[in-house]
Amino acid sequence: MELNRYEKHRWWYFILLGWVVFALLFFALPVSHGSYAKAHLLRALSNTKQIYTAFQSADVDYSVTGQGAAGIWYPADLGVKTNLEYVTRLVQHGVFKESDLSLFCKPGIQVNALKDLKREHLAFCFANISEKDARSSNAVWMVTRNVVEGMPAPKKWWDFSKDDPFSKGYIIFRIGGDGAFYTQNNPPDLKTLGGLPPREPKFLEP
Repeated sequence: MELNRYEKHRWWYFILLGWVVFALLFFALPVSHGSYAKAHLLRALSNTKQIYTAFQSADVDYSVTGQGAAGIWYPADLGVKTNLEYVTRLVQHGVFKESDLSLFCKPGIQVNALKDLKREHLAFCFANISEKDARSSNAVWMVTRNVVEGMPAPKKWWDFSKDDPFSKGYIIFRIGGDGAFYTQNNPPDLKTLGGLPPREPKFLEP
């Protein structure tokens, strides 16, 4: 019995269908990754605002009630060298609780105790500013760590694998409460995006 047209060519249909599925996946993956990376940046920006709010609240409480410790707010005043040291000191002085530590971490990392916090967990780098520097609302306070890790060659800061949570952009947050994320099409120029401290290093060690 003669085979019908579909039966004669069914393998070609399967091959064609396979190529269509492959093409859809191939072109969809970059979009999915871009959306995934943007979601990470938005979440990280939200975290910076929560950190800022808690930080300012503790500062106001000290100004009004005198509760707390003077000079604990800024890295240069504390004399810390690394971001891990700084976050640890902020928790020890009661500015943040250990249950808040995940705010400082990369997406997907949950840490609820100082003993479990590692430097590679941290998503941000703090500028090495003092209380005096902070009087300028334009002073840079924190950035995503890819900005600092890319120095002194900022044009190459985006050379990360696609698995990096901030592979599509970076965040700059100023002490005045103004923060935003920027795409990899705009390499970070801190001279125009905010003021840096007058001392070295400009940022704490990642």
